[in-house]
Order: sequence, then structure tokens, then C-alpha cells
Amino acid sequence: MSNVESERKIKMNALEIKGKVNTALCYANVVEDEAIEQIRRMCDYAMTEGSQIRIMPDVHAGKGCTIGTTMTITDKAVPNVVGVDIGCGMYTVNLGKDDIDFEKVDEAAHFIPSGREVWEGRQEKFDLTELRCYRELKDAKRLARSLGTLGGGNHFIEIDEAADGTKIMSVNLLLEDEEAPVIWRGPVIAGVVKQFWTDVMWGDLDYLFVDMPPGTGDVPLTVFQSLPVDGVVIVTSPQDLVQMIVKKAYNMANMMHIPVLGVVENFSYLECPDCGKKINVFGQSHVDEAAQELGIPVFGKLPINPAYAEKADEGKFFEIDNPYLAAGVETLKNL
Repeated sequence: MSNVESERKIKMNALEIKGKVNTALCYANVVEDEAIEQIRRMCDYAMTEGSQIRIMPDVHAGKGCTIGTTMTITDKAVPNVVGVDIGCGMYTVNLGKDDIDFEKVDEAAHFIPSGREVWEGRQEKFDLTELRCYRELKDAKRLARSLGTLGGGNHFIEIDEAADGTKIMSVNLLLEDEEAPVIWRGPVIAGVVKQFWTDVMWGDLDYLFVDMPPGTGDVPLTVFQSLPVDGVVIVTSPQDLVQMIVKKAYNMANMMHIPVLGVVENFSYLECPDCGKKINVFGQSHVDEAAQELGIPVFGKLPINPAYAEKADEGKFFEIDNPYLAAGVETLKNL
């Protein structure tokens, strides 16, 4: 493959951010709008002319310059650009499907040097003399002992775990302020969905459920195109428009060649605690007719139950005995 072909292939997998005098290639799936604007402004400056600008996957907006910036600038000194994550990298190991003891991992991580600390002895075998800049290095021995440390600016996608062992990943877990709104455009949301699949160490799972927002937008499209989905369960409610909504979701999955396993009706009815009468709070159910027309089973009709809401608020929904989804459970077992 020629250099021109290699460069063309690289550009196809990167986001091009164009300024007045240069264009940067960004290799991140998710980029903040603020970071993109910082990079674009940098590409407007004359000092970037003639340089190759590459933005690393851990990019984020910085105070003076975008963190993750690398550039082949050689004849200028720019204080707010020089030394920003230059040469940063990550060593990745495939742990397979073994169960992970998170407490032991956390405990072990505390013994790994971070920040300005280095190992007492050399841990990684790498010949620094092969570097073109070797003669310019001031403390090669310290650099050799820094290999395999955590450094001072690393980023990890952490996973949460419920009391019953269910592993959970959500955008809200990544926010400093849990009440902050997530105002992201479609491409950014799509990138996060991919990262939840590729960058989260789930361990050995029986099932992985992706709770998608309503409709047929960017998130379900990304899930269908990027994840190895075995099937879709449509969740709906008993309003008059339910048949149209169910059909839209069904048709999208069908167009993407994803099997629809069944449909669940939520908020189906409210059962009076005194007389047991079923009250159709949101109107008469139409899910059976829609499911019959599409040839898919109804997995269950979930009632409005204050006890369920209470357990959900307490984070103990796994304690609920839910007989309404028995048909759906059997279908999943047979996948």
C-alpha cells in the first residue's frame, strides 16, 4: 500500500476539522463541541501551517489548548500547545470472558505508580536507544522506569454494579453533576453507544440489555449497525397510537435484519387494591391486535404498581417478583 493510499484510509476513519490554514484529523468517536471549536481555531493560526495535526482518541477541551493534540511543528515554540499529551498512549489487554473481581482490581491499581511517580526498577522492556530523540533525553533511566505507570491524565470508563451483581453502564454515571442535562448531537450520542460496547469491560455476561430511547432515531440505528444484536423487544403503552408506534419500530428492525422477539405493554392497567378491578388508566389496550398483525408474541402486560416504583427508587428492583414477563424470559432462555 502506497503512502497516499495509507493516508486516504486514515482520513476515512477520522473526523476532519478544517481551519483557515490547516486541517486536523481527529480519531475520537466522541468529541465535545468546545474541543472541536478549539481545534478549528488552532487550525486558523499561521503557526500550524505546513504541520500535520492529529488529535488522539482521548481528546477533550483544555484551558489553553485541546488535550490530545499532536503536531509536527518543528520551528516554532507555542507555550499553550507544546507538550500537550505528546506521546501519550495506552496498553490494552484482552481479559476474555473471565469474571472480574473489581475490589481486587481497584486494590492492585493503588500499587501502580501514577502522576510523577515511577517504578523502583524497570518493568517494561523497551530499547529507548531506538528513538531518534534518544540523545536529547535528559534522564533515560527514569523514563525507562516510567513505562507501565498510570501517568497523570488517564481516562477509564468505569462500570457500576447492583447489589444482585447486575452490571450497569449509563451516561449519567459519567457526569460530575447527575442533574446536568446531556445536550449532545446525534454523532456524539452514536459514539458513546459504541464506546459502551467496545470500551466497557463487562466481564462474563448471560445477557446484555440495551435500553434505547423511544422512536427510530440515532441510538437504535447505531445499536442495530454496530452491536451484534440477537433480537429486539418492543416496549409500548396502551394509547390509541400504539399500533403505529409498534409498526414503526418493527419495520425499522426488519429493515436492519434484526429479529423482533416480542412486545411488552407497560402501564397496561391499574388494579384496585380494594376490589381487584382493572382500570385502564391510559385507555383500552391495542397491543394484541398489533402483535397479531405483525406475527410477533406479546411477552406480557405490566400493570401500574406503586410497589414496583418504590423498589425502583430504592435501587432494589431486582427484589421484585415479576410474573408478567414469564413468556419473555422463556424466549430469552431459548436464544
